Amino acid sequence: MTRIRRSLVPVVLGLVLFPFLAFADTIYLKNGQEISGEIYKEDKYAVKIRVNGKPRTVYRQRIERIKRGGESPSGEPQEVISEQKKELILRLLEANGTRDHIRGIFMQIITQAPEEAREEARALLKPDEMIQHLIPIYDTYYTKEELQELIRFYKSPTGRKHLETIPKIMEDTLREAVTYFKEKVAAYEEQK
Repeated sequence: MTRIRRSLVPVVLGLVLFPFLAFADTIYLKNGQEISGEIYKEDKYAVKIRVNGKPRTVYRQRIERIKRGGESPSGEPQEVISEQKKELILRLLEANGTRDHIRGIFMQIITQAPEEAREEARALLKPDEMIQHLIPIYDTYYTKEELQELIRFYKSPTGRKHLETIPKIMEDTLREAVTYFKEKVAAYEEQK
């Protein structure tokens, strides 16, 4: 494995595998626990599932229900996403800055890679492929009407201001939270 692949693995896994987790099979147990992975074998007594590459056997008497990859959070099979809805999702990802954000992250990873590995990183990291993996996630949570409303919002002056301002608000919020916690820790230490 080249240096670039070793250095990119954690970042790429975080960015790229996140959408795939939405398509994992999930076994819901009667005791409230959940097991997510890839179901590879079933019979009337047990279900075999790979969790992080390791096989596990779950006996049916312990299973409340199973959600297959590609099902909605309610457990219903997902319908094929219409071209119209795909286009709305892509327009939203453009309007809310997600597409540019992913491109920026990938470009930052590429430029921070050792010079001899940058071409390999460029070939490996394709923002448009990543965007395609986000479409089913947005499809799960938004209707066509909601997507249209969000697009209108992000294209409005208020929506554009929100996109420009939110990083500053988050920075200020984080700074305020750190100050708050430092004060609370200091007060706690004084009480001891």
